[in-house]
Amino acid sequence: MNEAECAMNSSRVFYANAQALLSARLGQVPHDTRNTSIRSLSEVFSTARLDAEYFMPNYDGLLLSLKDSPTVKDSCNLHTANFTPQAGTQYRYIELADIGTYGNITGSTIADGQDLPTRARRIVHAGQVIISSIAGSLQSCALITHDYDGALCSTGFYVIDSDAYNPETLLMLFKSELVQTLMKRGCSGTILAAISEDELRKIPLPRIDNDTQHTISLNVQRSFSLRNQADSLIASAVKAVELAVESSEQSAINFITKENLS
Repeated sequence: MNEAECAMNSSRVFYANAQALLSARLGQVPHDTRNTSIRSLSEVFSTARLDAEYFMPNYDGLLLSLKDSPTVKDSCNLHTANFTPQAGTQYRYIELADIGTYGNITGSTIADGQDLPTRARRIVHAGQVIISSIAGSLQSCALITHDYDGALCSTGFYVIDSDAYNPETLLMLFKSELVQTLMKRGCSGTILAAISEDELRKIPLPRIDNDTQHTISLNVQRSFSLRNQADSLIASAVKAVELAVESSEQSAINFITKENLS
């Protein structure tokens, strides 16, 4: 458990390094404390939005700083095709509750195709990023690793990848304050506010040089690796306790020794 704790702490450090690298590249997100805005009727009509929040001055400086940046539509691929699970076939299903704080997937449901909920309609592949569309859960973004290649996720996620950004940088971008702020702006709806596909495609994304992307990628990959190592160590510790209770302490010691050697 001590080794697991050390691995988990190191994982957080590498994740924080990736955040710091991206933040240094993006700079500070401008904040405007004014709570009123005057807009022309033609501008309001052009956006097809009537909610005052969309036009708050807080977003003006942010959009101005990104005026020459490519949008999600320009630089990313959105995979919106639905997949129909087959009865008699088992699938891994990822839902909102399975997304961890650090862009990781904490688990999944394994079920037969006919037993899956109707929202389990998006198939995902390694290297893609899933992004929650729900206003209160926009931070729930995750990188699809090889462990979840071919899994299904809820239609409440957008499935995205890019030729302009590596998967790890894309993940960190969508979890950054800058993009999160713009996603929040794009949300609409009353009962369950969400960001539409059209609004998501309009979000500008800052250009990130290849060297920075490479370093971010290495830090995120190391963070994920250490987190997996910590999970494995915890599972071994739990198994050892079970062996000690059900069999003997020596059998638990033998198990831990074998695990460490492997």
